[in-house]
Amino acid sequence: MSANTRIKTEQRRNAEAAAWNTRLERGRLRPYEIAKYKVWSADPENMRALSEVQRAWDAVGALAASRSSASAPVSKLRKSRAAWGVAAALACLGVAWVLMPVGPTVTTVVKTQSEARPDYPLPDRSRVSLRPNSRLEFKMDGALRSAVVQHGEIFFDVAKDPRPFRVNVGEGLITALGTRFAVRQVNDVPSVVVEEGSVSVAHGGESKSLEAGQQLIIYPSGKMVVTPVDAKKQLAWAHTVVGFTNKTVAQLAEEFNRHNKVKIEIADARLGSVVFAHASVDLDDPEQFVAVLKTKGNIVVDRSDPKALRVSRGP
Repeated sequence: MSANTRIKTEQRRNAEAAAWNTRLERGRLRPYEIAKYKVWSADPENMRALSEVQRAWDAVGALAASRSSASAPVSKLRKSRAAWGVAAALACLGVAWVLMPVGPTVTTVVKTQSEARPDYPLPDRSRVSLRPNSRLEFKMDGALRSAVVQHGEIFFDVAKDPRPFRVNVGEGLITALGTRFAVRQVNDVPSVVVEEGSVSVAHGGESKSLEAGQQLIIYPSGKMVVTPVDAKKQLAWAHTVVGFTNKTVAQLAEEFNRHNKVKIEIADARLGSVVFAHASVDLDDPEQFVAVLKTKGNIVVDRSDPKALRVSRGP
């Protein structure tokens, strides 16, 4: 291949990468676009080009964040020169780029301990549900929406928005293509399950696309494995975590027992009359229910009956 041909091939590849990045920013790919993206992303060189474009775009967002946090005012001229420097770098790749305003960065941290947190709204109108012992950091500016799942399991219902929605988990990067999915980070083994729509997962220079009913696990070796799953069943917890206000323990147990074969039996009236000003309970998880009760003090649990958990106050 001649030098001229190589240059033209690289310019074409970079232009395609910029076009795909723009489509990903749109927030939702049409079915025929997903099919095309699968073919295009199978080439490692294409993904390298896309990664370069995304890093340059992320640099614009990082620049805006650093400028907005600076104590001294920065002139519009200096800001525009810096931003256009990023655009010029893209132009050197043979990419036509439209510079968008980035605006201030908004950061939201959501975390849980013994309780789950259902249907929590993010600033971009997306919603998340967190299982117990989970932590999420979400950042948003005019160019990008990004989340970091630091530990636990989190369900995402991504709002339609022109900005791309990306989730970092371990060393993996997930790009949502308008979708509902859950990310799990436990024992340094990240995984993703897609309930609706599709996602793209990049790790170690490799990229894979997932559709509804598929799970991807990133093993410690770096290998990514995709398998079919019953997503509705596996993610049922995201739809059974319920928030209650000003309910007694007895009322919470009654609601829980309507949904489960394993029953919660409140062994003494003192515990049954305790009022929770607010509680989030996973109606599919008896042990999580007990963990919520333990936030009110010493709780004794009798597990001798496989069909029931008898709960009472400790001494």
